[in-house]
Amino acid sequence: ITGILGEIRKVRDENISKRELDKVKNLLVSDVVMGLETSNQNADFYGEQEIFHEKIKEPAALIAAIKKVTAAQIKSLAQEIFQTKNITFAVIGPNKNEAEITSLLKV
Repeated sequence: ITGILGEIRKVRDENISKRELDKVKNLLVSDVVMGLETSNQNADFYGEQEIFHEKIKEPAALIAAIKKVTAAQIKSLAQEIFQTKNITFAVIGPNKNEAEITSLLKV
């Protein structure tokens, strides 16, 4: 728990390095490109766009949007999302010390 929340705090409080941001962008762009290699994958892509988004975004526009993301934008969104009030946590098995676990759930 403390390790996961520590990483969440880092994303929320620190700027992501250019190297790490470029690495993630390249991974996402690769996923888009490789995810459109077959007609089934194309159908999934456009079907998802139709169902979940107001406007269908062509792959080139999606790639351009990914490439425009900045470290500041990520930090700003992380600060909005990663707040103690938003934490949801489930424990499976005997819960012997609820207060101890609850005390850890702060970001």
